[in-house]
Amino acid sequence: GIIQDENRRNMGNVVYDDYYRHSGNANAYIYVRVPQENYDAFINSIEDKDGNIVVCNISKSIQNMTKQYYDTESRLRSLRIQEERLFDFMESANSVSEMLDVEDRLTDVQYEIDSATNSLATIDNDVKYSKVSLNISEVVKYTNKPENPKNFFERVWSYITGSADEFTDTLEYWLEAAIYMI
Repeated sequence: GIIQDENRRNMGNVVYDDYYRHSGNANAYIYVRVPQENYDAFINSIEDKDGNIVVCNISKSIQNMTKQYYDTESRLRSLRIQEERLFDFMESANSVSEMLDVEDRLTDVQYEIDSATNSLATIDNDVKYSKVSLNISEVVKYTNKPENPKNFFERVWSYITGSADEFTDTLEYWLEAAIYMI
C-alpha cells in the first residue's frame, strides 16, 4: 500500500486529567491506500497476535462510482463528437472572425475533454485501492470490558470492583499531588 498522509504526536509525560492517566501520550493518524486484493490481509495484519495491539473499532463503507463513471464517460463521448464537428466548422469557416469563434469554442471543449479524461483516470485509480484511516493511540492501562452482569449479585460485585478501581486511582492521584507539593 501507500501511506498518503501521516500525523504523529507524542506529548511526553504530560498528564492533564484522569482520562490521560489510562491513555498514553503518543498517538498517530495514518491514511493508507491499500491495493484492493491486499485489503483483507492488511486489515487482518493490523491486530497483533500477542494482544499488544487491539483494534477497538472498524467501520467500513463503500462508495459506488458506477453512475458517476458512466455519466462522465457519456459526457466525454459527447464532447469528442462536438470536437470533431468544431474541427469541421473550422475548415469551412469563411472569415477570420468565424475561425476565431470556433477556435474559442474548441478550446473550451478540449478543456472539458481533458477534465473528463482526468476524472475517469482518477476513478480508475481510486477503485484499485481501498482507503484505510488508522487512528492509533498509546494505552497505558488496558483492560478488557467484562460482559454485562446478568443477575443482582453480579451487578453489585461489578459496582464494588469498579468503585475500588476508582478509589485506588483517586488515592494514587492524591498521593502524587501530595508528593509533588512537598
